[in-house]
Amino acid sequence: MTARSRRARYAIRPVRPAAFRWLVRHRLALSHELGGVPWEELGGFRGRYARWVRDQYARRRLVGFLAVAPSGEVVGSGTLWLRDDRPRLVRPRRQLEPRVTCLFVERPHRGSGAGAGLVAALVRWARDHGYPIVSLQSSRRAVPLYRRHGFRPAREMQLRFDRRRPRRRRPGRSRPARAR
Repeated sequence: MTARSRRARYAIRPVRPAAFRWLVRHRLALSHELGGVPWEELGGFRGRYARWVRDQYARRRLVGFLAVAPSGEVVGSGTLWLRDDRPRLVRPRRQLEPRVTCLFVERPHRGSGAGAGLVAALVRWARDHGYPIVSLQSSRRAVPLYRRHGFRPAREMQLRFDRRRPRRRRPGRSRPARAR
């Protein structure tokens, strides 16, 4: 029976240093799937990300959970990064903001409840620790999952310098002819 044919019961467990390899593995897989980064180009990133995970965990700035199938196989992970935030009038004493930085479920287990369990654990942790908000950036594929847990679009805009921006054309103007 496949994971999709019936809702499997996944154990959601807090990540410990011995299991950081799963956070790294899943972050690389996410970069490969969503960013189209070839596996061979992710080798250098593996070490940098592993060091970042260890550092942030040691500083108590990273919280992670693993989704474990009944067989004992780790099938997903999710992390919440407590990033520095600027002082605000409405929250003068709280200067950390929880942000979901990586949520990944192995393909055969998608749609079976593992991701929902991870999101619920991350949200519960933030709420239990007194944070009034959790933020994230989502792929289109994951938007319905986050919506089911109460997330809503917020006003955030980005200007990316690492990708070429398409040139904007004025309405009604045709493309100029190229010289030959």
